[in-house]
Amino acid sequence: MEIEPTERSARIAALIGDCSVDELRRTVLQSIDHAHQSAAEVAEAWAMYEGAQGTIAELLDENRRLLARVQELQVAPQQRPRRNSDLLAGPARAARRKLSP
Repeated sequence: MEIEPTERSARIAALIGDCSVDELRRTVLQSIDHAHQSAAEVAEAWAMYEGAQGTIAELLDENRRLLARVQELQVAPQQRPRRNSDLLAGPARAARRKLSP
């Protein structure tokens, strides 16, 4: 069963028809090297993509945690612990009120 050549294969056959064996060997090796380089670039891009996905997932989780904490603080602001300055200034304020006419 004979396969009819496509236009591209006919064009390639015309290009390599006059090449020596050494030229063809060098061309094939360059093609293989280019394919390996392309595969390495794809693998690198895929690793960067997966790393970015992991970072995004971590940021989303942190965002959910912080939003829950903000809502918790907004719901119960009266339950916040008093600051040290409030604890220390309270008795002084009371004493001033007693001394004021």
